[in-house]
Amino acid sequence: MRFLADECFDARIVTTLIEHGHDVASVRTMMPGADDATVLAHAFKDRRIVLTEDHDFGELVVRLQRPTRGVILLWLAQATHLEKARRLLKVVERQEDLEGTFTVVDPEKTRFRPLKMT
Repeated sequence: MRFLADECFDARIVTTLIEHGHDVASVRTMMPGADDATVLAHAFKDRRIVLTEDHDFGELVVRLQRPTRGVILLWLAQATHLEKARRLLKVVERQEDLEGTFTVVDPEKTRFRPLKMT
């Protein structure tokens, strides 16, 4: 799987994913200041799943049904970056295919919502 980390996504988590062999690009270095719709469109075109801590992506892909390869939302505001990285790695490495889902990782569980892929 290929990922695109939103600009607000913790860079230390990006580094951890890369260290574990995952293909992660970062909005922070590629297109700083891009709005969420632009990030989502770029990720779709580049066949990447968006990594974010911003719930606005849920609005774009669920309610507005914007084209996406998938979104993973870390909803772990009180967790340390190490805990966030550990939870995300667990999801990414155990879930065979996250493409086509809106995945929410919260303090109690991980939810997978299938999305329309255009």
